[in-house]
Amino acid sequence: MGREKILSRLETFPEEPGVYMFKDEIGNILYIGKARNLKARLKQYASLHIPNRKTQLLVSKVHDIDYIITESEEEAFLLEQALIQKHTPPYNVMWRDGKSYPYICILKERFPRVVIMRRPSEDKAECYGPYTSKGLLEELYNLIRELFPLRTCSYNLSEENIKKGKFKKCLEYHIGKCKAPCVGRQSEEDYNQTIAQVRKILKGNIDPVIKYLNEAKQKAVENLEFEKAEEIKQKINLLKRYAKKATIVRGFRADIDVIAYKATDKMAFVHYMQIRNGLVVLTHNLKVAKKLNETDEELLADAIIQLRNRFKSQVKEIVIPFDIGIKIEGVETIVPKRGDKSILLQVAEKNLNAYIDREFPEYSEKPHPALSELQRILELPTVPERIECFDISTLMGTQTVASLVVFLKGKPAKREYRRFLIKNVEGIDDYGSMREAVHRRFKRLLEEDGQKPDLLLIDGGPGQAGVAYDVLKELGLDIPVYGLAKRLEILYPPHSKSPIYIDRRSPVLLLLQRIRNEAHRFALQYQRKRRELSTLKSELLEVPGIGKRRAEELLKHFGSIKKIKEASFEEIAEVVGPSVAQKLQEWLRSA
Repeated sequence: MGREKILSRLETFPEEPGVYMFKDEIGNILYIGKARNLKARLKQYASLHIPNRKTQLLVSKVHDIDYIITESEEEAFLLEQALIQKHTPPYNVMWRDGKSYPYICILKERFPRVVIMRRPSEDKAECYGPYTSKGLLEELYNLIRELFPLRTCSYNLSEENIKKGKFKKCLEYHIGKCKAPCVGRQSEEDYNQTIAQVRKILKGNIDPVIKYLNEAKQKAVENLEFEKAEEIKQKINLLKRYAKKATIVRGFRADIDVIAYKATDKMAFVHYMQIRNGLVVLTHNLKVAKKLNETDEELLADAIIQLRNRFKSQVKEIVIPFDIGIKIEGVETIVPKRGDKSILLQVAEKNLNAYIDREFPEYSEKPHPALSELQRILELPTVPERIECFDISTLMGTQTVASLVVFLKGKPAKREYRRFLIKNVEGIDDYGSMREAVHRRFKRLLEEDGQKPDLLLIDGGPGQAGVAYDVLKELGLDIPVYGLAKRLEILYPPHSKSPIYIDRRSPVLLLLQRIRNEAHRFALQYQRKRRELSTLKSELLEVPGIGKRRAEELLKHFGSIKKIKEASFEEIAEVVGPSVAQKLQEWLRSA
């Protein structure tokens, strides 16, 4: 229906800014979008030439369209964000990681405790955070516990209970971690002064706390309490060390949010920093898979709204890498060119790159240090930033499979791994199996105009490497090929018995070992899955009415006997029909 439905509604759409909602046949919201001109935006979806396949799929599912007119594009943007958060449509980008993070909370009670909570209640606690870094959380919490004597017990310290003497001093008092308000040794006023200093630290206001401690130290000196003065001096030094380490830009004392952004054609990443009074109080990374060719401006604007809502930011300034083209109410977005704010953005970008290098190496710009050395050893024309490696696995000549792993800049790119069920080779024939796998891989690469590897590794000796080399030549491809011998310090050129030796101390050897082990692991994993499926298939063939084709359909759909058992009658019937579904469920119950 899709395009026809959009065309039928086109004339009813106004030429004004607003938000539109695509719905499926049962009324579920598929996608929520904003537009400067609703009618013009809808025309784009009605076009016969939609380049993006995901957008084509979305349009094909549209059965109804709603819209809301707004006063401006900025208002449409804010409304769009609110509706997306409420309805979470499947075709909208959602910057989510599914995690909950802890807070440091001051409980709303007499003689308040300072605690770590993961899901705080606002009516019971005054909370700061959330803290995405466990290290930062623990450092800050331990600093507070070291600086100030605070109670940790859960007693009801009402004035009446204290007067009745219901409590006794505990170990915390005797080791100097609490002043025992439970037995009247600390007044509520004095305790609340301490909580006021804790509150300042949690807000990032370190200087007033240092001033407060200095005054306490001076008072101790005047009273000739030199031991107490020395203790306070140590606390001041502790606080100064924390402040020095946490200060992001020396001399910078503002409250500001900073967001770094980086995107590829498929993914986008952000790094978020909350800076309060010049201290980094929170950092967080997010990623999102692009869905409908969203622009960088749209994705960054979406991230700003979500991060501010999630981490309850109220600051008036946000540093970002480029203009998003939208005004966010009550917030000034700053794209710095120089000065302190530019330094803040550089720090955020450095952290973002480190996150990508660590978690998503296939999108990293940082090459592995061993690659240049590998280029030198093999005399390659370029640094082998893309390395592919084949491995063959067989079980006594049956269930023969091949694996292909891909390393980008020395790190595994698991999204690009491929596996092959060898179809045209019988018995144990490593050469024939390698020939089939390499031919299928690179024939398809040529058909799809894919990216060629800078280096092809084959788990085997010069014979297996020679087979791969011959296949590439037949296909007209000039790609360096080497065999990885069982002795990992040796590489074999194709059809050559003159090996290339790798120094055991070289980082190249560790890289090659990792690549071959990964190819071997991936091949064994696939072969094991094939064996399990083969066993399951033979079991299903015992069911009346289930032949080879239906057994394959069931396994393809459900993947295991366990999942078939968990499935409803209706779900099974969708695959094999109600009659066979009934027989299958009876067989499963009796098995």
